[in-house]
Amino acid sequence: MKKYSWLYQIRGMAMIAVVVCHQQYLLHSSEWIQLLTLYSVTVLIFCAGITRSISLKRWAEHSGGLHVCAFLRYLAGKLAPILCSYLIATIAYLTLQHRWTGDIAAVLVNALLTFSASGPLYFIKYYVVLTCLSPILQAMVTWAFSDRSRKWVSGLRLSAVLILTFLIGCWSLGRLSLLGGSYLSVYTAGIAFGSRPFPALRKRDLPVIAVALLYGLWSTKQFYWARIAGDTAYTAPLDRLAPKLQMNPPNLSIILYSAGCFLLFYWIFTSLESRGEALPSIPRLILRALSEAGRYSLDIFVWHMLIQQIMIQLGFCAIPFLWMKRILFYGAMFFLPILGRRAYEKCRHAICGDS
Repeated sequence: MKKYSWLYQIRGMAMIAVVVCHQQYLLHSSEWIQLLTLYSVTVLIFCAGITRSISLKRWAEHSGGLHVCAFLRYLAGKLAPILCSYLIATIAYLTLQHRWTGDIAAVLVNALLTFSASGPLYFIKYYVVLTCLSPILQAMVTWAFSDRSRKWVSGLRLSAVLILTFLIGCWSLGRLSLLGGSYLSVYTAGIAFGSRPFPALRKRDLPVIAVALLYGLWSTKQFYWARIAGDTAYTAPLDRLAPKLQMNPPNLSIILYSAGCFLLFYWIFTSLESRGEALPSIPRLILRALSEAGRYSLDIFVWHMLIQQIMIQLGFCAIPFLWMKRILFYGAMFFLPILGRRAYEKCRHAICGDS
């Protein structure tokens, strides 16, 4: 297996949860499924922080340090593909929804700047802003880990960094939403995780993971069930520390549940990765499919709802067999964005000659 394949597989699990969550009343009608998928975006943001930390470390080693102009070129290279995909998807969403009224340029610019062509596109806003902030967050994390001789000092510093970013995120709600609310702290935690040697979890760690997962799930369930019942004023005990946070950006209950999910996935996939080619062919095929979903998670995030809407307009909802409808919808929502990105990469390589 490739290095860091576990990271792509965790992203794949998160992406599956995102897509499934957006199919309520079309491909499923279970509130329990909705509840269980609430880890999705938080885990994706955390994994984005890990990936950015690894990428920045490699880039700094290659470029010989952090320089503004060089970083802007790095940033452009990282964001250009997904922003091009976002532009094309926005045009497609506006066309499908017949929203080209009045000044076409104004409609397009407004949709692009407000990320309003489709609900899930809010993720691109957070992804772009957090990517731009990543060198500042990386510097804060590097400072936290700078005293290697005293681990307790590093622990205190990192706690201070995470609390500071969490408080900034809470303050930004309703003021500067571009910062992503609690996602700012989640992303910083991902950068911290990616800045250190990855830990090897053992079976003895499973009780701690189970406690975080189950308590986080219970607390999230209390909040989510109250929300379904129309009680928007309810606050779970854990969430009283930051009552302004709700579902997106996530409250402390969802963050704890997501942390438990991440650690469980991390333990499973790193354990499987260590077995390598010794795994049977079917589990290796499943892991490869998860890796592909994770590698192209941004494209799936941008395009899956558009594909869903097109299939609805083409009459696929009339299929009488639910499982056949699920296979067709889910297959298209995962396969077509991956196929489109691969086609783009091949064309770019053929034209530009880069890898």
